[in-house]
Amino acid sequence: MPLALIAGAAIIGVWAYTSYQHRQVFKPTPATAPLSPNPGEFDVEYESVEFRGPDQHSLHGWWLPCSPDASTLIFCHGNRGNLSDRTQSCLLYRRLGLNVFAFDYRGYGRSQGRATEKGLYQDAQAAWRYVRDERGIAASDIVLLGRSLGGGVASHLALHAQPAAVVIESTFTSIPDLAREHFRNLPRVGLGRMRFNNLERVAQIASPLQIFHSTEDAVIGFHHAEALAAAAECTLVPIRGAHSGGHIESGDLYTQPLIEFLRECGLKLRPDA
Repeated sequence: MPLALIAGAAIIGVWAYTSYQHRQVFKPTPATAPLSPNPGEFDVEYESVEFRGPDQHSLHGWWLPCSPDASTLIFCHGNRGNLSDRTQSCLLYRRLGLNVFAFDYRGYGRSQGRATEKGLYQDAQAAWRYVRDERGIAASDIVLLGRSLGGGVASHLALHAQPAAVVIESTFTSIPDLAREHFRNLPRVGLGRMRFNNLERVAQIASPLQIFHSTEDAVIGFHHAEALAAAAECTLVPIRGAHSGGHIESGDLYTQPLIEFLRECGLKLRPDA
């Protein structure tokens, strides 16, 4: 076979796998899908806000005020759906006594663009700037919380910002590590370019860090959390339940350690929450 054909076939193969990996990592619902349920459907006050990414594309988020004196949680969600799939999470954190800012990455919900690893990092930085500059919230009053893929987004943002606290939930050590577990016959050269290397980053996070992970998680095994906690030398809180719903299913097993951690970090929760 001529060398040019071999090279062409190789290029097509790499492109095909890269496209496949992108579809596995990023799974937004169609942009035309309604953002329902939303907090308003539960009679909770919220604002639908638009802010700008570094390349001036439009990003969309929800601001759920709790109290002018309360600290603020920035929520980085997982790889599927859109903001409406996180409504219950937003309501939970507001019930704990926090203002909440949740946002959709590019390509998700009403946020423009196409999702990429670098793009998600940039969108999180834009969300941080929005909360700091537009809402006037000091870094000492902000906690970053990232779940699943969002843990990789939050861990990256934590290296470039100085939040009062960081919470990572149900998150992998890296995309290549997770891919090798789910696709055992995949050659190392086929792991693509996406990394989301949390294992490397967590040890560099200066802010206080706490990790939550369900021992029953069938998507991202508990051993990922153990490796992350060991690298970061931080507390790992075991919870129960499914990958996406463990924070809800665990009840006080989740909320009480979270509240204690946030208060230890000096964050202010509404007293009657």
